[in-house]
Amino acid sequence: MACLFLLMLGGMSWSACRQQPVETAVLQQPATLDRKLERRFPVGTPLANVSKWMFNEAFELEEWTPTVVTYTRTDQILIDQQVTYRIYVRHENGFVEGFEVERSDVPYGG
Repeated sequence: MACLFLLMLGGMSWSACRQQPVETAVLQQPATLDRKLERRFPVGTPLANVSKWMFNEAFELEEWTPTVVTYTRTDQILIDQQVTYRIYVRHENGFVEGFEVERSDVPYGG
């Protein structure tokens, strides 16, 4: 299932997906890390630590199984200094999940 997720993101070819174990395939994906995020949340950081800083009430994290960050990538800088971060999370059961979060370091109206 994680392989299909990576294929949909365009980060892996089907042949590479079939040949590699899921975890290896995920960890070998290139990631351009935002330096502030990388220092704050290195690979292996419990997702709960990320949620306190980034997600607030956006996700019901209490309902999730224990997870760790596999890598964090800055996808693009949007207008109004909004930045979209794509976070990849590997669950203990091996399922890999990705989602995007937008945040801004600039106060509204500024």
